[in-house]
Amino acid sequence: MLPKNILKLRSAIHDVQLRYLAQLVPKYKESIENKMLAWQIHSYGDLDELKLSNVRIPLITKPTEVLIKVQAASVNPIDIAMTRGYGATLLNLMRKARSIGAYGSNDLIEFPLTLGRDFSGVVVSKGHGVGDKLKLGDEVWGVVPVEKQGCHANYVVVESNLAKRRPQNLSYTEAASILYAGLTAWSALWITGGLCYKTSIGTRLNRRVLVLGGSGGVGTMAIQLLKAWNMHYVLFIINIYIKYLH
Repeated sequence: MLPKNILKLRSAIHDVQLRYLAQLVPKYKESIENKMLAWQIHSYGDLDELKLSNVRIPLITKPTEVLIKVQAASVNPIDIAMTRGYGATLLNLMRKARSIGAYGSNDLIEFPLTLGRDFSGVVVSKGHGVGDKLKLGDEVWGVVPVEKQGCHANYVVVESNLAKRRPQNLSYTEAASILYAGLTAWSALWITGGLCYKTSIGTRLNRRVLVLGGSGGVGTMAIQLLKAWNMHYVLFIINIYIKYLH
């Protein structure tokens, strides 16, 4: 009987020790306020890889960053391409370059990857280096660099110079639909197309521009820019979109 009693005693002591150690272990409980929803991919492939995930709200890691509560975000062709691995090698090199001297940033990892490149929303937090450029509560629109975690989420962190106050004559949805396509059109015309010098020197006589795909997001923005610059333009579009452009 003695050996059985000893075994029972040892078992009881072991249970007490486990309960004691369990009390010493800190219990971490995630606050609902620290969580958000985000559309993410965990590997490259088709759109089936896209999942709505419950993740932690991103943190400000630099004094010049702002945290935006996203009210609207657009879907661009680059978002679809990135789900299939478009630019993965280059983007990883850009992330590694950013990782030098960076601490605690989710932008340095490839997966899970949150998509979305342009947004509109409200500033809810900011670094001490932002100053008066943006204030808490400001309604803004902005873009996210392609190598960083995107804005198809409830919140996004960006550098303060990538977010500006939203024009009040535009809704959140309208503002979120403009920037990436608009900046692409502006860059193609003004820099790559050379209009930055063609409008200021003797070559301004050649004011004709050919726009392919004039009914798309970039094309419609290009048309409006060309009209503002008093340029002559020729469009190539599908017949069904002619009424839309009028």
